[in-house]
Amino acid sequence: MALLVICEHRTDSLAAGFGKKQPQPCPCCAGKELYSNCCEPLHNDLLKITTPATLVRARYSAFALRQFDFIMDTTHPTNTQHFRKDRDVWKRELEKDGFAGYKLPKVEVKEEIIAGDGKTGTVFFTAYMRHKQKKYMTSFDEKSEFSLDEDGIWRYCRGEQS
Repeated sequence: MALLVICEHRTDSLAAGFGKKQPQPCPCCAGKELYSNCCEPLHNDLLKITTPATLVRARYSAFALRQFDFIMDTTHPTNTQHFRKDRDVWKRELEKDGFAGYKLPKVEVKEEIIAGDGKTGTVFFTAYMRHKQKKYMTSFDEKSEFSLDEDGIWRYCRGEQS
């Protein structure tokens, strides 16, 4: 007779069985899609980001999952508020200040406007955040501007919160 032991408290890949990762909900859509089918392919290949609205969702998920290389890779060098030439310094800033005290459950894209030339775009969205310790929910609205680089990658140029 075999004894089966279940470790309900494990959340690492071994808990999923046979070394497979557990399916993870995607932060951009309140878990309605799996991360592996939603933002993960975008995080792995910037050329799969075909619109500014898609970039908003992918950047939100990157903040939620603390994937700061993606944030840096998709920030336009003209963004004087956020862009840093020294990526090590920039990454430390993001690790310290990148919504560290919040869980990011979803983002809602309200409107996307792409210019006639197809190389610039504006996205209006609402980002939701839940404070990790105090558990209250908050949000902010933002109007963000993006540009499509010569290499075919959409990048965040600037944003204005309201």
